Amino acid sequence: MRILICSKRDLTSVVILNDLLRQLGDLPDCRFGLLLAERTRQTETVIPELTQIKFYERDLPFGIIFPLLDATAPERPELLTLKALIGHHRMPTAVVRGMRDAGTRKMIGAFRPDLILSVRFSFIFRPDLIALPRCGVLNIHPGRLPAYAGLYPHFHSMMAGEPTLGCTVHRIVDAGIDTGPVVAEASVPIDPRRSAFDHNLDSHLLGNRLATGVVAGLLEGRRHDGVPQDLSHRRYNTYPTQGELAEFHARGFSLFDVDAYLSLLRRFGLPDAEGDRFQPDLAALGRDTPEFATSHIKDNPCSTSAF
Repeated sequence: MRILICSKRDLTSVVILNDLLRQLGDLPDCRFGLLLAERTRQTETVIPELTQIKFYERDLPFGIIFPLLDATAPERPELLTLKALIGHHRMPTAVVRGMRDAGTRKMIGAFRPDLILSVRFSFIFRPDLIALPRCGVLNIHPGRLPAYAGLYPHFHSMMAGEPTLGCTVHRIVDAGIDTGPVVAEASVPIDPRRSAFDHNLDSHLLGNRLATGVVAGLLEGRRHDGVPQDLSHRRYNTYPTQGELAEFHARGFSLFDVDAYLSLLRRFGLPDAEGDRFQPDLAALGRDTPEFATSHIKDNPCSTSAF
């Protein structure tokens, strides 16, 4: 089965792809292609907390950390950088900045996918692309549907006082966002002592297991049409507002935990020895202004990456 994975060029997606490709790679006769969305929304440049998340998710890993790791090739890391992951799985890959791009459409046509699997993808699928794969299009949504459709379901679930964070695998059958029939669902516990970033990763990793089970069923000939959602209970969320973020912090929640983030980076082989040449960059993560993020990337000579 040819599986086109549509994801995003950020740190969380690279962690997810490491896990997803390992699981799907254990299934028989699967080949993979990869589309990576590259998109910055205006909100991410206006609200300071979201600018910080963008820095931690995209600017720092792809501007500094991953290029240095690719250049030094750490021995037997637990997780592979994006460049190493693409090479390991020999995946045709394209960076997507819009679904009308001729190069993207050419790559998809040449790959001829049997299934499209979307996880953290930033663009809406066009009808001709939805109709292309014989097994359809599946999306891994890191929230419970239909109650937490849209963006930041981990944040909104925590704000609502939910005891668990849902994860839903559903079909994409039209241009609706998170509206398709549900194929599989489960949940992970919410621990208010842990960050929203960490809960989001938990939900996505659960989604990998759910999606792998669905793909295994498709390989065995099961249809997995899914169960239609009751859209009368649908709530669509978007990025949190400044007021919602203030309330989130007032309740004692955190968006992001630096120590957990550093632990995650070390799984890629990042050294943690005192005095290591990476150490000044990592120590600076504790600073809390988006202006630092911007100037740090601008002034660093390793601020670009092929992927």
